[in-house]
Amino acid sequence: FGRSGHAPGLVLHSYCGDAAMVPPFLRLNCYFSFSASALHVPKHAAALRAVPLDRLLLETDSPDQLPRTLAADPRVPPEWGVSLPAAREDAEGRMNEPAMLRGICEGLCGLLGLPAAELASITADNARRVFDFLGPAQGGSPSPENHTQCGGDL
Repeated sequence: FGRSGHAPGLVLHSYCGDAAMVPPFLRLNCYFSFSASALHVPKHAAALRAVPLDRLLLETDSPDQLPRTLAADPRVPPEWGVSLPAAREDAEGRMNEPAMLRGICEGLCGLLGLPAAELASITADNARRVFDFLGPAQGGSPSPENHTQCGGDL
């Protein structure tokens, strides 16, 4: 593991480590998946900015890690392009939804200085690579209808 030529495939789920740990994990061929916490935790935002774009993934960590803006105000910002019929709640409050991925992408693109469509395209390509599946452009499935995205084509 971690030797030159090792196929990528290790994903650091909902990465919340320090930016200083990014280089050692890169040497182990890791990918870094970020959730809404990078929108409001400075340490997570710093780590996000330290990750090369070709190793970046996005996630909601649903049902956890609801973006704080939605915890305070359940109305989804219109620019997120997400319509939810009703908020789901558990004993801890409002739950996150996979459909929030678009909003997380919209927020994180601002931290990276990228257009949302470009970040969506980059992270979709990374997901195909690390999880070894083909998108429709390569003749495989799944289709774009099966993915929540924030612009760009799958």
